[in-house]
Amino acid sequence: MKKLPLAIVLSGFVGAYALGADVVIQHSELPQKAQQFIKSNFAKNAILLAEKSFDEYGVKLADEVEVEFTQDGEWRSVKSYRPLPNVGFVPKKVLDTVKSKYPQASVMKVEKEWKSYEIGLDNHKKLIIDENGTLVAEKM
Repeated sequence: MKKLPLAIVLSGFVGAYALGADVVIQHSELPQKAQQFIKSNFAKNAILLAEKSFDEYGVKLADEVEVEFTQDGEWRSVKSYRPLPNVGFVPKKVLDTVKSKYPQASVMKVEKEWKSYEIGLDNHKKLIIDENGTLVAEKM
């Protein structure tokens, strides 16, 4: 009879994983591209949490930066509740457009879309900029 509750708990974990729930992993289990991205852009920040879901990875860093990666380790989004400490991974043309439009604003969030980037600023503006640096849309 004691085996029944254990079987129920285990089936719950297996079911949650099968449905795409996040599973905590070691940072060494992240794809190599994801590990390199963190090392190159956020080397001073320790990884507090690494998670894997059905089709992506999520990482939370010590300075409250959160990064999402695709299954193959390409970054999908980088966000924080404070200005991002590094935005060097964003193409220069895109950053130049941000700085020319809002020179005093800080970048809080970057999402990589198919051929564009959505940039969230600390002034609550969202800019959609294509890969050539052209401002496509601006949202409040």
